[in-house]
Amino acid sequence: MIGGYLQQIDTFTLSLLNKPEVLAVNQNNTDNRQVLRDEKCAIWAADVPRSKDKYVAAFNLDKYLARIKVELPGIGIETDAEIRDLWLRTDTGTFHNQFAPALQLHGGGLYKVHPVE
Repeated sequence: MIGGYLQQIDTFTLSLLNKPEVLAVNQNNTDNRQVLRDEKCAIWAADVPRSKDKYVAAFNLDKYLARIKVELPGIGIETDAEIRDLWLRTDTGTFHNQFAPALQLHGGGLYKVHPVE
């Protein structure tokens, strides 16, 4: 849901609302759960139906740029995993046991995690 006059929406705002991979998270996920929350970060995970993949949302709650460490076993991934940044629509690489995106102060990231068999 968005509030505003959609006939006068600017290109940047439209680009935020028109990201197919991000929309897929909203429309197709199960078992949403908070994995971690402390004074500096929050991490949520969800399952991708009919897949071993996971969605991960990471939030920097601190006042400074920070790397938010996502422990793969904590989201149910026991192997190496390929990580895709869904906002940027880029593959970020293959990681072992954890990945730690750098997030701006009060920023967030949304990722798809694919276990490497």
